[in-house]
Amino acid sequence: MTLHRDRGPARHRELLDVRRHELDEIAAFVRANQSVALIGPPGAGKTALLVHLAGAGTLGQESLVVYLDCGGLRDQTYEGVFAQWTTAMQATLAARGLLPEPALAEAAAQPARLALEAAVRRLNQRGLRLALILDEFEQLSGNPRLGVSFFNGLRSLAGRYELVFLTASVRPLIELTYAGCAEEIASSPFFNIFASIRLGPSRP
Repeated sequence: MTLHRDRGPARHRELLDVRRHELDEIAAFVRANQSVALIGPPGAGKTALLVHLAGAGTLGQESLVVYLDCGGLRDQTYEGVFAQWTTAMQATLAARGLLPEPALAEAAAQPARLALEAAVRRLNQRGLRLALILDEFEQLSGNPRLGVSFFNGLRSLAGRYELVFLTASVRPLIELTYAGCAEEIASSPFFNIFASIRLGPSRP
C-alpha cells in the first residue's frame, strides 16, 4: 500500500489534518455498520484517507480493516476476486497479531461466495467487524466478468453480518459504467447501501 508518490510524510499529515472531519464522519458510519462511498477527483486524497483508516486503528480495535486496491481486479473471475479478498483478510489478521482464522484459509483455498460468507460469520463470532476498503472501485465495477449476482451477493453479506464496504471512486457509484450492462448492474440493491462523502480537491 502506498500513498501518492508526490506526497511525503509531512504532506500526508497536512492532508489528514484537512480531512479530519471526513475521518470522523467515516468512523461514525462504520460504527453504525454503514457502508461509505468516497467520491472525488484525482488528487483529492481518497487513497490517503483509506490507507490511514486501514493502519491507524481509527475505526476501533473491534474493526478488522482490510485495504484492497481494485486495480488488479479488473479482469478477475468471481473466484479470483474472492481469493484476493480472503488472502488480504488473512494478512491483516497476521499484521494485527491476531490468531489465524481457519475459515479464511478454507475460503482462500476454495474461493466462493458461500466460503467468504462463512469466513465473515466466523470473524463476527470472534467479535470483529469487517471493514473492506475497495480503492479504485471503478476497476472492480467495470470488470466484464462480474454480473449483477456478484453485487447482489455483496449486498446480502452487508445486510446479514457486521460488514461494511468503503469504496473510493472519481464518480458516484450509480454513474459508473458497470461491465457494459449499466442498467442491470446499477439496479442491484448493493448500490443503495452507501452513504456518500464527497471530497473536493485537496490543498496544494
